[in-house]
Parts: sequence; structure tokens; C-alpha cells
Amino acid sequence: LLQEKRMAASEVPIEELVPSELGTKEYWTSAYKTELNNFADHGDVGEVWFGEDAAARMVNWMADNPEHIQPDYSILDLGTGNGMLCVDLAREGFTNITGVDYCQEAIDLARKVSAEAGEDVKFELEI
Repeated sequence: LLQEKRMAASEVPIEELVPSELGTKEYWTSAYKTELNNFADHGDVGEVWFGEDAAARMVNWMADNPEHIQPDYSILDLGTGNGMLCVDLAREGFTNITGVDYCQEAIDLARKVSAEAGEDVKFELEI
């Protein structure tokens, strides 16, 4: 008979992930400096890191389900980046939106994108 040996969780070897530059503030500072320049030069709001389709699905669900989330409920977007999710929510009528990031350049870009779109969204730096 084939017998299985059950190992305790402490016996299972743990494989560490290799650190990524995406986990550093330096990476995001550099990336958003470039995005700020691109926005100033070309009006390009930059990358939506988790995908525009995913953002559209979230915004549409929230707008289509007022029984779960009213337009004046507080919405907090952590890691807001360029702030496009916040801008899209404001365009759908949500009024109490705050975008937070730990990168000043991301906050600067988000504020410029929001102003250009004519939407009133609050963006804050949190370190």
C-alpha cells in the first residue's frame, strides 16, 4: 500500500520571493516623474496599473448598485496612483472620494488629472 507522509506545516520548506523593484518607493517616484512629464507634454494620464477593464467593471458595479453603495458614501482609494479610478467614480456621481498614495509624484499627477477632468476629488499623501 502507498502511504502518504503528512508533514507538519513547520516541516514544509518556505520559498522566499525574490524582491522586486516594484516594491520600492524609488521605483514609483521615478515612474510618476515620467508620467508627470508625459501628462504635461502630451496630456497622457498614464497607466492604469490593474487595467482599465477592471476599473470600469468596479465603477459600473458601484453605480449600478445604489442599494449597496450610495453616491455620498466615503470611498478611499489606497495606492491611487494617477487617480483615474477616483476620477471615473466622480464622473459617475460619487461625491466623497479620497485617493491616497505614498508617492508625492503620484499625488501631484492625480491632482492634475482630476483638475483637467473637472472633477472634485481629494488626494492625500500618506507615508
